[in-house]
Amino acid sequence: MVGDVAFLTERPIAHRGLHNAKEGRPENTLAAAEAALDANYAIECDVRLSGDEKVMVFHDKGLDRLTGQSGQFADLSKDRLQELKVLGSNEGVASLARLLSLINGRMPLVIELKSDGEGADRLAPAIVEVLRNAPGNIALMSFSHDQLRQLRQLLPDRPTGLVATGQTTQDLARHCQMIDAVDFVSFNVDELDNPFCAEVRERNLPLVCWTVRSADQARRAYRYCDQITFEGFRP
Repeated sequence: MVGDVAFLTERPIAHRGLHNAKEGRPENTLAAAEAALDANYAIECDVRLSGDEKVMVFHDKGLDRLTGQSGQFADLSKDRLQELKVLGSNEGVASLARLLSLINGRMPLVIELKSDGEGADRLAPAIVEVLRNAPGNIALMSFSHDQLRQLRQLLPDRPTGLVATGQTTQDLARHCQMIDAVDFVSFNVDELDNPFCAEVRERNLPLVCWTVRSADQARRAYRYCDQITFEGFRP
């Protein structure tokens, strides 16, 4: 386990940056990250591998929703992805290295490794090289237990967290399999009231939630968790 993880709960976390596509800063873009920095929010982003094995900041496995192009994200090179425009803005798909350069340790960054699509099994090793000399407070998280185990082995000095959802007996048992192997948990905001999340807090592991979309929802969430990941409003 790593040492100080207090940075995970010190301020609200902007989900995929402080994004607003109508204002020209779509999700997971440099403009959205810059807006979060200006507003003093921590930043969450998603990453996956390009066709040439570069770590890029992007949520979807497919290209259509965010770029209007057909095909799979993993089929395109870094250079080609950077040429695409996200949601009709002037923002291209950024590399994780470029995002880290922009933040430059000024604000905490929480990176979710996507576990679907081509290259998911190689994503954790690829991130190691990108983060080698990155300054500041950076945490990594995933739904995938395999990715989390890779991260724990490859990046033991960076906080590693489980992203989770589901309240069935089977769901909670599966989550509990990882409770001794992670430094924090990020749980679905609509499902926070459950024995697993209670156990996380009893162990003094930071518990954050995703994704809060209103002030009322935030107030309810803070009854059960230590910090929120938010979008669509400013807490």
